[in-house]
Amino acid sequence: MSEVILTPSAAAPLCEMSEGWIRRAADMGKLPCIVTTTGRRLFKQSDVLALKEKLGEQASEESAEKEMKAANRVS
Repeated sequence: MSEVILTPSAAAPLCEMSEGWIRRAADMGKLPCIVTTTGRRLFKQSDVLALKEKLGEQASEESAEKEMKAANRVS
């Protein structure tokens, strides 16, 4: 089965981010991309979904840390 290839405009909604964010993530090395001879960036759907999952895990960890800090301040 062949891999689904996405443009930045198609990848952005999958991560619930902007196209600019997708491009910056690729520039920072957080999201692998394929660069065409014309300079266009393309993304594998599996890489985009993996990044979305990673971002969700980080957000959950940050939320848990905030809740722990808040609970410690109350007690």
